[in-house]
Amino acid sequence: MIKVSDVIVIGAGAAGMMAAIAAGKRGRRTVVLDHARTPGEKIRISGGGRCNFTNRDAGPSNYYSANPHFCKSALARYTPQDFLKLVEAHGIAWHEKTLGQLFCDGSAKEIVAMLLAEMAATGVELHKGVEIVGVERVGEHYRVTTSEGNLEAPALVVATGGKSIPKMGATGFAYRIAEQFGLRVTETRPALVPFTLERGCFPSFRSSPDFPARWKSAAARRCSAKPCSSRTAASPARRSCRYLLSGVKAMPFESAWRLMWMSSLR
Repeated sequence: MIKVSDVIVIGAGAAGMMAAIAAGKRGRRTVVLDHARTPGEKIRISGGGRCNFTNRDAGPSNYYSANPHFCKSALARYTPQDFLKLVEAHGIAWHEKTLGQLFCDGSAKEIVAMLLAEMAATGVELHKGVEIVGVERVGEHYRVTTSEGNLEAPALVVATGGKSIPKMGATGFAYRIAEQFGLRVTETRPALVPFTLERGCFPSFRSSPDFPARWKSAAARRCSAKPCSSRTAASPARRSCRYLLSGVKAMPFESAWRLMWMSSLR
């Protein structure tokens, strides 16, 4: 037997649940499928367990993309303040840290509970522990074959995230589905990795003309390189380096690194 709905969402993470809530509020019969037994696992571990759920100052200039206009529509139609109103409506206490970062006073689990409550309020069905066997186009519908049976809907949302944190079940499922339907998939690579820089590299990196001015500014605010020491250098290669950059503070550099490398090949 094939179950028919208006929208099928694959993935019960932050993006999948928000998409389902939006569809439910529009009166669409929506079903959410996830292979995990617990929804929102990445939300639960984010922000050191307190979930850095938004940033007051988030805007297009904070996103690095081959198409700088890609995020403008989404950010204009649903702002950080909109999500903050939702958080406050559910009575979740929060606090602001540096650079406009907003965290729960309590636990990230409160954000997960909020999203689950919003889905329930809009009549969204959530199916956990479901294996996705296949996805295909059948006439005007998408058919999703699962371990629980077949589902069909005219709209399909694939919100399974990227390949980060495979220990939590992250896979390249979304990329495979995109390729199956002929969508162009951008080359993927690690996005949050440590850097070990040789003596003199860090100052020249910041002053390079190929390093965009807005990234220099972000890097200056968010990243202070620490000299390597016997405690921070875990290998001979690191012990010989001048600087060690890692963690979230290094992200502006990580985003620019490939651009710098490509420029050096010209």
